[in-house]
Amino acid sequence: MKLSTIRIQYANAEPTVAAADCVTLTGDGAVQVLTLTLPEPAQAWAADATVQLDIPAASLGGRVTGALARGKINSWWTSPSFTTDFSQLPVGTQNLLLETESGAVAVLPLCGDSFAATVEPSDDAATLRLSFAHCAADCAPLHGAVAVISTSADPYEAVRLGMEYACHHGLIDAPLRTEKTLPEIYRGFGWCTWNAFYHDVTEQGIYDKLAEFRAKGLPVRWVMIDDGWSQYDPQKGTLLAFEEDRTKFPSGLRGCIARMKQEYGVEQVGVWHALTGYWSGIEKGGALALAQADRLAVTPNEMLIPTGRGAYPFFREWHEYLKAQGVDFVKIDAQGNMPESMAGAPGCLADMIAVQAGVDRSVQEVFGGNVINCMGMLNQNAHHRPFTALSRNSDDFFPDREGSFRSHILQNGYNAVFHGCLYYCDFDMWWTRHPSAKESGVLRAISGGPVYVSDRVGETDADAVRPLLDANGGLLMAQNPAMPTRDCLFRDPSDGVLKLFNTLANGNAVVAAFNLSDQPQTVTVRPADFGGTGDWTAYRFFAGERSFGSELTFTLAPHDTELVNFYIGDTDRLGDTTKYLSAATV
Repeated sequence: MKLSTIRIQYANAEPTVAAADCVTLTGDGAVQVLTLTLPEPAQAWAADATVQLDIPAASLGGRVTGALARGKINSWWTSPSFTTDFSQLPVGTQNLLLETESGAVAVLPLCGDSFAATVEPSDDAATLRLSFAHCAADCAPLHGAVAVISTSADPYEAVRLGMEYACHHGLIDAPLRTEKTLPEIYRGFGWCTWNAFYHDVTEQGIYDKLAEFRAKGLPVRWVMIDDGWSQYDPQKGTLLAFEEDRTKFPSGLRGCIARMKQEYGVEQVGVWHALTGYWSGIEKGGALALAQADRLAVTPNEMLIPTGRGAYPFFREWHEYLKAQGVDFVKIDAQGNMPESMAGAPGCLADMIAVQAGVDRSVQEVFGGNVINCMGMLNQNAHHRPFTALSRNSDDFFPDREGSFRSHILQNGYNAVFHGCLYYCDFDMWWTRHPSAKESGVLRAISGGPVYVSDRVGETDADAVRPLLDANGGLLMAQNPAMPTRDCLFRDPSDGVLKLFNTLANGNAVVAAFNLSDQPQTVTVRPADFGGTGDWTAYRFFAGERSFGSELTFTLAPHDTELVNFYIGDTDRLGDTTKYLSAATV
């Protein structure tokens, strides 16, 4: 890529400026960094002002033959797009992976304290547009590294190289996933209260569900008490206090959690809270707001939330209270609400980073880094967690939305290509009695992340869970976040077959095939799907068939799935074939 091919223009501020005057390109052949230094505009920035940097796509590696974009759905979630027409890319694209005639190219936009970078739709099909926004009406100069561009013959390697460079050179304030440890509790089976009770969660309801699990012989090692436990105003959506709602938890959190652990054998209990306190912030004029006044601020959209340097002491005090009640970890939701709420305020990007880093520090110090980060998949959130290892990887599981499994698996599979470089990926909860229960169970089995259900009382199908568990009741887990196979990576499988792969600690591997269409589909799986070569032993879980060779072809019925375990060499030692990941039991 040559600087002479780059065009820069201000939007809503000043006309085009010369790229040679303000853009530098540094790095070796495999990884290059775009750095931008722009003079302050003559007049104050408008809050929606941006700078656009246009790059001819052909200058990145020749003709583009395929593309995978991680596009913004809203302020919290992302989903895949496969268009090679750059004028049709999703607004707010967070990552872009290109297949070109000379190899794979990964584009990683960065977010600093003076700008937020994204890939945006351009004016023509062959031009890649990077956009940099201040998000605030102030005159802070826009400068710094704005994107990392990495190349490799291997598309997964292209993504990894860019992420690795950004992390190790301080361009992302989050370690690589491979440098972190998944909290041990997630190697056990869990349950979440959300879809079982929604906001009507109660102490007694939790006991009733745990009694059911015990009666069915399912070892629930951890429980997430989701939204609904705290004191909040249901009309305003504002937080009233750090403490629990005693009408729902008459024994208090401490009494409830103690009974969960002592009577039902639960090892760890987590609770939910929002990064903004509650969905619409903290109740203005309330006791909590008065007690925490020096740690809170009113945002441009009139929410009272913890901001800047006040975030760490605010959450540290709340977390210490929860820890004293027996809480072992937290789920922090609504993370994408924070930059959305703060947009337009001077210094909002630096403040948002301080909030994200502050709550992450508190979790590290109080809970040993054990948190499920949620609703925070945009780079403004994901790039600024210096400690924690686990993050939700998709929008919610919606049991009442017919056909929603398709979007759920597409988000999880393709988001993981990028998100999985930084985090262990949480593919969300599921129901064991549901039209998609079979597919959902297989998806979680190969996910490489936590497995937990949200069944209502009396509605857990134990037989849907047992194939996920080892002989001691722990999870059989793959090594990495599950990702699309190479032949699916740049192809939209919405009306066809999606294959996801993962590897196992003993050198074996697994490929799951999902027919997302309304028609039967012929599927071929092979060792090349997970980077293997030569002949392997394969075992189809649902067909109960063993084979040996370099590929395996079968037919999938509409909306059906098959799970293929691969074993090194020609072997009859298949392990426990009643388990989804039988190849992990050898």
